[in-house]
Amino acid sequence: MSKETEAFSISDALFTKAQQCVLGILFAQGESSFYLNEIVRKAGMGTGAIQRELNKLVSSGLVVMQKQGNQNYYSANHKSPVYAELRSIAMKTFGLANVLSESITPIIDELEFAFTYGSVAKGSDHASSDIDVLLVGVDLGYSQVMELFIDAEERLARTINPTILSDEEFTQRLESKQNFISKVIEQPKIWIMGKESFEAIVS
Repeated sequence: MSKETEAFSISDALFTKAQQCVLGILFAQGESSFYLNEIVRKAGMGTGAIQRELNKLVSSGLVVMQKQGNQNYYSANHKSPVYAELRSIAMKTFGLANVLSESITPIIDELEFAFTYGSVAKGSDHASSDIDVLLVGVDLGYSQVMELFIDAEERLARTINPTILSDEEFTQRLESKQNFISKVIEQPKIWIMGKESFEAIVS
């Protein structure tokens, strides 16, 4: 079993699908708040199931509800003692990595590895931060790849900034110690797929 599949299995063991949807939306976008219909639309589930989960999360102190006009807005509670841990789980599994993994399904067989890096992976991002993604192995143009991320950008409410390299380009830049690649391989990462392939190449 790959580490990516194993990670998703852990999330399934710990949380129901409704919980994964709500936590993924709120904790993967820690500074943003959403009203009920937004969360329902992004989750693709029924209003009743999402409302029940939100009520539980508000009661437990994991989520904060604020009334603005006629709408109740929900956001992750940064003051919760387990905020950092839940955000980390959400970012690495159902909240971000899973959404991106679903987006690249059409080209998954052509990829060696893919991961996010930058402020999102470091945990220093804010609501308007881009999601930087490195895709290695695929021979596609930028616009073609961006088409795959249209739905992910909507679901995550973030701009996705992909860097696309062929196997040969990545290896050449790695061997020449190109500044960008040298920095990226040392940075924290949120893996989408292919961690073993990456480690075999850079070791």
